[in-house]
Amino acid sequence: MDTLIHLVEYFRDLATKHKQIEGFLTGEDYEMNDSLHQYPLLYLQLPISSTVNYNLTGDTMNVTLVLSVLTNIILDENGNEVIIREDSVETPHNQIGFVGLVAQDQLLNNSFRIINEIISKVDYDIKEGELLARIVNNSIQTVERVTNNDLYGATLTLTLEVENIYACTFMDAFDI
Repeated sequence: MDTLIHLVEYFRDLATKHKQIEGFLTGEDYEMNDSLHQYPLLYLQLPISSTVNYNLTGDTMNVTLVLSVLTNIILDENGNEVIIREDSVETPHNQIGFVGLVAQDQLLNNSFRIINEIISKVDYDIKEGELLARIVNNSIQTVERVTNNDLYGATLTLTLEVENIYACTFMDAFDI
C-alpha cells in the first residue's frame, strides 16, 4: 500500500477507535466547515511533507504530519457534555469572563490529553510492529479559536521515518 495513504488510514482508524474522538477530517484549513462536524475531532492537515533520506538506496523517508485535536465540548460537574460557544463565555464588554477562562482551560487540557494518548498509541504500535515506522521528532502546541473562534485544541507535529516505497535509481525512471 502507498505509504502516505497507509498513514492517513492509520490515523483515521486510530480516531475511530478512540473512546472520546467523534470524527476524523483531512484537508487544508480553508476546507474545514465546522458546522458539519462532531467534536472532539482529529484533523490531519494537508499537505503532508516528506524528505527522502539520501543514503545508498534512499530506502527511507521522513514524513511530517500535522494532527490536531479540536473541540468545543467540556464536561460539567455531573459528566454531561456542554458545548462552549464564543457568545456563551463573553461578558457584556466583549471580554472573556472567569467562566470562559475555566472553559478554555478545560478545552485545552482535554485536547492536550487526547493528543498525548495518540502519540502514546503510535509509539506502542511501532514497538508492537503494527506501524512500521520510527518516531524522529514530535512537538505539541495548543491552538485557540480555530476557524469560528469556538474551537480549541492541541496540535501534534509528528515526523516519522518510514520505508520509501517510491525509492529507485534515476536510471529506472529515464531513458538515458
